[in-house]
Amino acid sequence: MTAGSLILGYSSGAGLQVTTYLVSRYAGLKKFGTIFGTIASMMLAGSAIGPLVAGAVHDATGSYAPLLMVAAPTMLICAFAFVGLGPYPVFAKPDGQVDALAGQPAPAE
Repeated sequence: MTAGSLILGYSSGAGLQVTTYLVSRYAGLKKFGTIFGTIASMMLAGSAIGPLVAGAVHDATGSYAPLLMVAAPTMLICAFAFVGLGPYPVFAKPDGQVDALAGQPAPAE
């Protein structure tokens, strides 16, 4: 029980940091605030509504099994979505320069 609680706590706490890192790397810093704010708001909404939905499912069915039958495949789909992210994009600076370690500038739109 204690080990499960520790693992859950660490994984929950790491979610925000991982999200921050991935948004900064894949979306760049130009729209970081907007994109991260939206994702963080959705995470907060899920944290607020999730227990209410879980309680309602338990009250209606007497078990958490239906909730788990939906949550498990959803989590697997989300985990496999990370595989499709691909390499980090390279964002050009306003003056057209790129960092020496970053590679080539992004194509002009």
